[in-house]
Amino acid sequence: SFSSYGYPGKVKPNIVSVGWDATIWGTNDAPESGSGTSFSTPNINGLIACLWEAFPAYNNMTILNAVYQGSNMYNNPDSSFGYGIPDMHKAYLILKRKQNVKSLTIHAKAGVVDS
Repeated sequence: SFSSYGYPGKVKPNIVSVGWDATIWGTNDAPESGSGTSFSTPNINGLIACLWEAFPAYNNMTILNAVYQGSNMYNNPDSSFGYGIPDMHKAYLILKRKQNVKSLTIHAKAGVVDS
């Protein structure tokens, strides 16, 4: 089964991922299909781990906020899909932009001018 739904004032689930009719290796030593958060969670966690590896200086909430902001329903979340389906490329670009702004700020404060 899938996670519970949210309630007014609480975005839950936060995001969604593939978890319906996922192909898995079954107990009979052959491929079979299954559905539920047990299949969607490892999928999205692996993607988020890759994103965090690209930006190790950021903490978990900064990474998650970029994932939320990059999701297709960020501006209008609901109690069934939360912020929706994450676009990891968008999340990457959000973090990259943040990284570049931080770098420019540090350089500006130090009086460094790149040519």
